[in-house]
Amino acid sequence: SIKGDIRKIESAIVGLKAKSSLLKRVPDLAMAKEVVAEIVGSSQELSAELIRDFIARQFKITVSDLQSKSRRKTIAFPRQVSMYLARKYTDQGLVEIGKAFNRDHSTVLHSVRVISEAISRNGSIRGQVELLAKKLQK
Repeated sequence: SIKGDIRKIESAIVGLKAKSSLLKRVPDLAMAKEVVAEIVGSSQELSAELIRDFIARQFKITVSDLQSKSRRKTIAFPRQVSMYLARKYTDQGLVEIGKAFNRDHSTVLHSVRVISEAISRNGSIRGQVELLAKKLQK
């Protein structure tokens, strides 16, 4: 999916223009799908579970810590970041993401809002989340 990723969307548009020009054809839906498939195919399909496992490794905590009821900041912050990234980089719904963390959909929504606000207020959190997102997409 390229939803919400402006660089991939730009890449798809440029690729579509180039392909239509090269083939001397008017771009159509089939051509657009091919170009997008090439872009999406190059990156692994992310899921809430993959993101959860990745974040657990990055913060040196266990997956069961992320799934626990713990409210300690050392556990809650990575959990919220995981849910934020899962919402941003997957097509999974709130309920599906919540299941990966043994949480309700409303908790996922709250986590997304908390991290979004933290990113807009705090440059170091923004940098940390952006770095994690880059590592995740490799």
